Amino acid sequence: RRMLPHVATPLQWRMLNARAFESRGTDDPVDGVAASGNPIRDSVSGYIDWMLDQAIARSASDVHLEQTDNGGRIRLRMDGVLTDADHPPRELSLALASRMKLLAGMNLGEKRLPQDGSATFRVSGRNVDCRVSSIPSLHGECLAVRILMDNDEQRTLNDLGMDPGVRSIIDR
Repeated sequence: RRMLPHVATPLQWRMLNARAFESRGTDDPVDGVAASGNPIRDSVSGYIDWMLDQAIARSASDVHLEQTDNGGRIRLRMDGVLTDADHPPRELSLALASRMKLLAGMNLGEKRLPQDGSATFRVSGRNVDCRVSSIPSLHGECLAVRILMDNDEQRTLNDLGMDPGVRSIIDR
């Protein structure tokens, strides 16, 4: 069998290697995560699903996608603190930013001015509303995605964990 040379970008090379050498155990992704627990990195949409699924599983209120000089950085805001979640390669990070802007109804051609948009995703069987903001930076656009969950359950004052003395004042 004869081999033919091909030209590929670094992102395409990583995707081909992952597809060829990664043992997933199954070809069917479940909620954006392969059977091995690794994110599906061979599609931007799959990566966004994985990113949002991770944020919801960790009870994060925001997802920050930042461009750096050597790639991207994804951070989750949990209890007011930003924590690193992943460091995608530069090509993937730029593609993620473009895809999120497209889904949020933002202007893809405008990269010098801040923008706002919104999108609704289906994650783990639930509708998730997201507010997306972009701001230009030195190495590309940075995005902040605010996650707004549909809370179907009714909450009571007892769920707030108030001190009983304060609760008695409120009940009066």
